[in-house]
Amino acid sequence: MKIVRSLEEVGAVPYPVLAIGSFDGIHCGHRKILENVVSSARKHHGTAAVLTFHPHPQKIISPVDAPRLLQTFEQKAALMDKIGINLLVLIPFTWDLAQLPAQNFVTEIIHQQLGIRELHVGANFRFGHNREGDVTLLKQLGEQLGIHVFIVTEYYIRKNKVSSTRIRRLLSHGHVEVVGRMSGRSFSLVGTVVHGEGLGARIGIPTANLAVRNELIPMTGVYVTTSLLDGKTYRGVTNVGFRPTVQCISDLPVVETHLLDLDQDLYEKEMELFFHFRIRAEKKFADVEELIGQIRKDIAFACRYFSRVDSILSHRSSVIRQS
Repeated sequence: MKIVRSLEEVGAVPYPVLAIGSFDGIHCGHRKILENVVSSARKHHGTAAVLTFHPHPQKIISPVDAPRLLQTFEQKAALMDKIGINLLVLIPFTWDLAQLPAQNFVTEIIHQQLGIRELHVGANFRFGHNREGDVTLLKQLGEQLGIHVFIVTEYYIRKNKVSSTRIRRLLSHGHVEVVGRMSGRSFSLVGTVVHGEGLGARIGIPTANLAVRNELIPMTGVYVTTSLLDGKTYRGVTNVGFRPTVQCISDLPVVETHLLDLDQDLYEKEMELFFHFRIRAEKKFADVEELIGQIRKDIAFACRYFSRVDSILSHRSSVIRQS
């Protein structure tokens, strides 16, 4: 996938099919839009493209109300590449761009500068100064300019609308398994393993402390997780919090992971940490011995969790082979 950071870098591309949006988190609703773009571009031997902005528009328009993002740009780009997007246009969102009237945004940027043939957006897409443009105006302008506009309906799971806002709310309550269903994959954090205070090693349960690059992390607590390191996946238990039983020198939540099947020096390694299930809330124990006992219970819970997952996957594989 080619990534460009200005409209001038795009150049001429065959039959450009475009999706526009922040696509924060790339949940199932986003994926539906992106997959439609890829499908149409392939049908017309064209280019599947996405136009997105940096920073998030709300960080310019109303910084106090701006959401904490679910993904880093690198995570977002990797998923778009996997879905099949050919061209990602990342343009700076400035105050001047925020003042651009909706009609001018379509005529000047979408039509004149990018030459878009097809445009795919969600049903709640808004654009232009004060978000004055909606999908009705977009379709009207598309008819005038020869742009085929496709509106993708909102995505629901069990009668609940899937949205980035809802996913943020779920993460703030630790419901990572629901987030996984809405996203089509487990929520993940990325970062670098750094030196901690060494308590885990001293008590015989070593942990990898992650310096997280994401803006948003799940609610404090203990989670069943997997970690991607050097292209391999390892199972583990992760604590997100302030470690109230021992003195924590950080004012920010610590993300520390005990890997069940790996015992080696991980410092300075890049890690992606996937959250599957919240075991319990973080709590203060009477002493370190009581803490160790609880951690061992958490590890046992994680082992049972992974055992059930293995059993389910084995059963599904067996059904597929027999069908």
